[in-house]
Amino acid sequence: MNIFFSLSTFEKVEKLKAERDAAHNGIEARVYELKERLTNEDFTKFAQGNEIENLTKILEETATWIEDEAGLSTTTEEFKKKRAPIEEIVSAIEKRIRDLIEAELRKKAEAEAKKKAEELAKKKAAEEAKKKEEEALKAAAKEAEGGEEKPERTEGGEEKVEGNEDTKESTGNEEENEKATLDEEEMPSVEDILLPKTDDKAHVDL
Repeated sequence: MNIFFSLSTFEKVEKLKAERDAAHNGIEARVYELKERLTNEDFTKFAQGNEIENLTKILEETATWIEDEAGLSTTTEEFKKKRAPIEEIVSAIEKRIRDLIEAELRKKAEAEAKKKAEELAKKKAAEEAKKKEEEALKAAAKEAEGGEEKPERTEGGEEKVEGNEDTKESTGNEEENEKATLDEEEMPSVEDILLPKTDDKAHVDL
């Protein structure tokens, strides 16, 4: 029972020691990192008011405290307490950086979406214009086909010339008239049949 209690206590002590060492190393690394970032304009330009001045002062004080005062007796909570004001200022600056990055990403995404929409609209307009052009050509071709007069053809398939029927009819009438005239000339009259012909010459001699 005592052995089990001793092992549990040892494990607990080791765990607390590991947490303290992590807090100690963490604040030291953070102070060193932020001192470097204070020389970078890409970080400092997002600061507002006295944030850079206050952060610089806190970092210097914390570095001195770690070197002169922090030791084996310093607890994890003390390290966390010293780090809190540092993270408060840095978090505000980093949030502005993230906001700017997110805004730029949104702007880029919106620009790409707009460009894509314009390309789709342009493509659709071109397709509609092409369709209208094709419909107009079809309508023009249909209109031209409907307006063209096709020549009439006879039963034999020959092209029927306008005026042929009248000419043919006129020619037929002339032939009939001529035949009737000939028939009249050849046919003797009633007088010629009933009255005997006299010799004009003989009559004169008498």
